[in-house]
Amino acid sequence: MDYLVGQACADGGFPQKLEQATCESDVDTTGYAAQALLATGRATEAGKALDWLTSAQGANGGFADLSPAPKPNANSTGLAAQALRVGGRGAAADRAVAFLTGLQVGCSGAEANRGASAYDSTGFDAATATRATAQAVLGVAGVGLTTLKAADNAGAPTLKCDAQPPTTTTGPTTTSTTTTTAPTTTSTPAATAPTTTSPAAVVVTGRQSVALANTGANIAPVLAIGALMLVSGALALVASRRRTR
Repeated sequence: MDYLVGQACADGGFPQKLEQATCESDVDTTGYAAQALLATGRATEAGKALDWLTSAQGANGGFADLSPAPKPNANSTGLAAQALRVGGRGAAADRAVAFLTGLQVGCSGAEANRGASAYDSTGFDAATATRATAQAVLGVAGVGLTTLKAADNAGAPTLKCDAQPPTTTTGPTTTSTTTTTAPTTTSTPAATAPTTTSPAAVVVTGRQSVALANTGANIAPVLAIGALMLVSGALALVASRRRTR
């Protein structure tokens, strides 16, 4: 522990790599170191480490690591939240837990992933979820490393996802009337030679006049022939009567 205390940075945090010319505090390492200091009675040094962790917390409650593009994530936040809870920094621990639960897959996610934690705000990724979930659980549960055990966990809460009732939307009802018009079929008659069509014949029966169908035939020649035959017959009848006299 004397050696560990000697590796602390000036700001109270602990570096990821020890014995470096430049001491840069790291959230993950400080989370481990603070718990070790508390477990061995180094309250003063642990207090400085916890102070640095609190100052490193983001506005959203999360903590970032020392990666080239640092961003709040479940791994670092889980370790920091665990140390803050054990060290009595309840307000900071609560903000960290809120961040962690915001990354957790809930009932709206795939059933196989429910309860798991995404690494960051970009969403669930199976490649990083195992480690992210393991370290997020430490922060959410708030159980220190010196008291953590696998036994007697029968009372662990279980995520229950009840079937959601169908959503009913109420609002003004709009009724529309649809008029269906039968399609119009247009046929084009075959080209024929022009003809003279006579009016349709009319058959009179009692008080009703029934128009016969117009066949379209030209009856003028027929009428002319009939008239000629009548005239010829009349002339023949007159001639025959004169002979007999």
